[in-house]
Amino acid sequence: MKKIIIAVLVVLTFVSYGVTADPVGAAFLKIGSSARAVGMGSAYTAVSNDVTGMMWNPGGVAKITKPEMALMHTQWLVDTTYDYAAIALPTKLGTLGCNVVYLSQGELERRGDNRELEGTFGAADIAGSVAFSRELVPGSSLGVNLKLVQQQIENERATGIAVDIGLMYATAIKNLNLGVSIQNLGTQMKFISQGYNLPLTITAGVGYNLFGVVMLASDIKFSPYDSKIGYAIGTEYTVMNMVSLRAGYLMRAVSMLTSEANSSLPNVSTSSQSLEMDTGLSAGLGFKLYNYQFDYSFVPYSDLGNTHRFSLSARF
Repeated sequence: MKKIIIAVLVVLTFVSYGVTADPVGAAFLKIGSSARAVGMGSAYTAVSNDVTGMMWNPGGVAKITKPEMALMHTQWLVDTTYDYAAIALPTKLGTLGCNVVYLSQGELERRGDNRELEGTFGAADIAGSVAFSRELVPGSSLGVNLKLVQQQIENERATGIAVDIGLMYATAIKNLNLGVSIQNLGTQMKFISQGYNLPLTITAGVGYNLFGVVMLASDIKFSPYDSKIGYAIGTEYTVMNMVSLRAGYLMRAVSMLTSEANSSLPNVSTSSQSLEMDTGLSAGLGFKLYNYQFDYSFVPYSDLGNTHRFSLSARF
């Protein structure tokens, strides 16, 4: 186990010092794909123990003991919609999973050289991935998520490949877990002649289950390409294993993609710019009945409006 932790630290060091100052795009990959996690302020790296963990920390997916699936829908900002679907199957070798995320930006106006209206066009982002997670020693596991990313604006497309790596580690202190994840480590994408990096993020987190009913969690998130650090804290209180109340706070530096390099990216609509804003407080609810669970989360984005996430998961 110590060798695994050392290997992960070596990878983190390599990634941190090997990045460049190139533009960053595909911001949709940073949208939270779990109403439960977002309700906890996105402090989920050391809590991840369900099918949505493939997007947060694939190492936690090994904790799944039954086939599980999840669906989520979000009416995002500025007439955009975000949808997520995932399934995970535990096997003797480990847990296998796949998931897909889709962001539609609806109909956008096409303007001519004199700003005259020339019609509309569509823009959408999609990422599909497969994951594998395996327990290394009792309570600790390692997972990998391989994803294919594509962004499209009218007839132009950009495609990239990325990998997520996650480690979940159960400490000697009962109910205290540590988590580390590297997200969106991959190739550059390119629209026509403009290249840009995927939003690489390195996250470390801690989660503690207090008395079996209160989950306390905290994450620190580092974005090497942007040289920005964010912090997240969250809590979940569960009553009779049926109703959960959640709250959290996510703090990160504002990045409105206004630099000369980033402003040249074709996919910098208002919705994608707002992804990097300081989201502040979040809240959520969860209802569990037998093997089914419904989750809801609410996140305000100041003048840009509020976002509501609805997700449904089931175990078989």
